[in-house]
Amino acid sequence: MERLPPTYDGQEINKLPRFWPKRFFYGWVIVFISFWDSMLTAGIQSYGFSVFLPVLSNHFGWSRGAISAVQLIRMVTTMIAAVFLGRFADQRHGPRYMMIAGGTVAGLSLILLSRMQTLWQFYVLFGVVFGVAMTALGGMILGPTIVSKWFIRKRGRALAIATMGVSAGGVVAIPLTRFFIDAFGWRLAWTALGIVMLTTIIPLGAIFMRRQPEDVGLLPDNDSDDEISAPIQGRQDTSRASALTIRGSFTARQAFKSHSLWILVVVQTLGSLALSPVLMHQIAYMQDKGMNPLTAAFIGTLVAFFAMVGKVPWGILAEHLHVRFVIAIAFTIAGSSLWLLTQANDQFMMYIAYSIFFGLSMGSMPPLNNLMWVSYFGRDNLGRIRGYVTPLTRWTGGFSPLFAGFMWDKVGNYDLAFTVFSLSWITAGLVVLFAGNPKEPEAASE
Repeated sequence: MERLPPTYDGQEINKLPRFWPKRFFYGWVIVFISFWDSMLTAGIQSYGFSVFLPVLSNHFGWSRGAISAVQLIRMVTTMIAAVFLGRFADQRHGPRYMMIAGGTVAGLSLILLSRMQTLWQFYVLFGVVFGVAMTALGGMILGPTIVSKWFIRKRGRALAIATMGVSAGGVVAIPLTRFFIDAFGWRLAWTALGIVMLTTIIPLGAIFMRRQPEDVGLLPDNDSDDEISAPIQGRQDTSRASALTIRGSFTARQAFKSHSLWILVVVQTLGSLALSPVLMHQIAYMQDKGMNPLTAAFIGTLVAFFAMVGKVPWGILAEHLHVRFVIAIAFTIAGSSLWLLTQANDQFMMYIAYSIFFGLSMGSMPPLNNLMWVSYFGRDNLGRIRGYVTPLTRWTGGFSPLFAGFMWDKVGNYDLAFTVFSLSWITAGLVVLFAGNPKEPEAASE
């Protein structure tokens, strides 16, 4: 079991909402908040935007490469913002302020997108402003950091349930965005999404967000002091992952001196290279293969659905088998099934090879990546560490959608681009095996 951080930082305990039943562990509320947060952010910036992409291209005459460049702008924004925002996730009231500010900025930027007229306005609003908001929200820093603080023994399933929101965003955002665009036009669709962000994210953060269980007089997994201090031999017998998770916590300085950190940076960098462009261009790719827009949107929704339902099994598996082995299995399957999409010429291949196998394996990436960092470096300084490594792992996710759009503009198809993305996933699955077992940090101060 991990070493617990100082219980209350010398401050009085925060109170839970008065109406909250004490018999139900509050950590599951944090899981739901992370789920909802991830559902909206991923649903809008990835899945939902894949529906907007061909619509904006046809309406304004912008090339797909030019539109995809917004991902590069958002990547640069994320690299800068993450370094400053990551540390707030470890502070007492930081997560609450991050949700309130992020929800406000995100909602207003989406509403303003409904009024855009030029490409540079699109870059500023969706690339820069919305990018800062997504760094404060979303699944890069805030969600995985907070959930990891509330759970230790059940961390795999908790992170899996929380990150189901990423795929649920596709299940909800693709058909909803398609409906709004068809019924009322793309401008109203942006406005509606902005209103949803403002009316849900802000109240959840202001009323329900709590940094860690110690702040409200609880312990991770709702354990007692006796359970925390008692030997955990029985738990190790039933959960091998507990034996391969560090008991202490690294400082950011110690983490960056670790060989494992740089292996994990390579793994997540390769995964980021492949994930963003596939989600952004998948619907356009299937339309290019002869599918009508509604069928392509339906298959994109199926991908999101199978990615959502596959997260919990991957998370539970990672509680019994070390996370690096689970990542190796999942990423290899994802890369192989994505390659099959490039060979698909009929709907059967797209339904089976792509929507099912790719969806189930690709959905493992958010929970397993999040579990990977906390398993190797602990929970005390997780927000700070994630904030520092985000610029190192996200840059490929900014260039790769631009590369995919450029290939379509020059060649007329996505075949080569998607082949590169499939090889990237397979390579990540092999590289992670070199990370080794987690090692305990030496006693040191930040």
